Amino acid sequence: MHLQADILINDTEQPDLGIPLDVPTEGEHDPLRWNTLVGGGGAAAGNPCVQECLAEAVLLPTGHVDDEGYFALPEEITYAFGKNGSCVSPFVKNGRCLFKEFPEGCGLYDTEGNKILSSDDWKRAFAQGTLPQDRLDKVCHVMPYRNHELLQLVGRTCVAVVYDSDVNMDYVKVYANLQGERYGLFTFEVLGTPLCDCGDKAPTCPPLVGVTSSDGLELPGDIPESTSSTSLYDLWIKALPPQDPGLGCSLFVRDHEPDSIQITRASLRNGTLTIRGESKFSPGAIMTVSIGAKNGKDNNPDAGFVLEAQMTYYPATNRYEYVLPNAPSHLRGRRVMISTNEGGAYSTLIP
Repeated sequence: MHLQADILINDTEQPDLGIPLDVPTEGEHDPLRWNTLVGGGGAAAGNPCVQECLAEAVLLPTGHVDDEGYFALPEEITYAFGKNGSCVSPFVKNGRCLFKEFPEGCGLYDTEGNKILSSDDWKRAFAQGTLPQDRLDKVCHVMPYRNHELLQLVGRTCVAVVYDSDVNMDYVKVYANLQGERYGLFTFEVLGTPLCDCGDKAPTCPPLVGVTSSDGLELPGDIPESTSSTSLYDLWIKALPPQDPGLGCSLFVRDHEPDSIQITRASLRNGTLTIRGESKFSPGAIMTVSIGAKNGKDNNPDAGFVLEAQMTYYPATNRYEYVLPNAPSHLRGRRVMISTNEGGAYSTLIP
């Protein structure tokens, strides 16, 4: 059990729950209307239908390779203002202050005049929306969630700071510009992906589409499956009442552009399924394969047929391979996705 929800950063990949977001602002963050409604506030008060439908599981797109939608803050906050763009702490470390970029030197101030003396203070102020805009540029080691990291969110409760526009990332120097207007805080639970068995939390049917409640609210609609060849996993999520964010999960820092990978063969012949893939980071990359539900929508009991099975690397051909003997014929037409721990993702349909 998590005592506090993990804090994430979300740019433009948001679920369309049929309820307008509030006007974005550069100021303090309030919970999104989705969370206050599901918590029984406002127009949903006394209307169990609205609350139940807002809490229905919906599919959340998470972006594409090189245009990810969710990001994690690092454990230690630093800025890329050092020599040759190196990362420097804005706080006193071992009794020394090395940071000279801001007038206040080590230790920043939020918009309410409170001094920020540590990374934990910084993250709390970021979640509250009280960090000045000029203190949100070139934040080091902000990392995007890609397929291997997204699966780590299953079963967790998250609070996302929702931005109105893309988070600008430098993948080589590994820093982000977090300036810009935000809608507020979105609290949700990650139930799973369309590729995995979510147990008794799995939605029994697609979310309601085009339904309007008695008090005029348009209720959640289905979110279509992402179909680009470089789309990352969609996630089944459920909106929750507002929660206070914790200090977040930090991800392994990779100082390079995401891996460029490709499926070179996806075939089902004579009862044998063969998937082959190539990676720019071979042989060091770990490549996995997943096979989802047909068109992402059927309710076949084995819809999550393969989830993150590790592929074997063959030096002679410099490629990765996954072979499944006695594969059922109904796998034809299903989406197969390969991913690497170096940030690559690629998918196609099994012919």
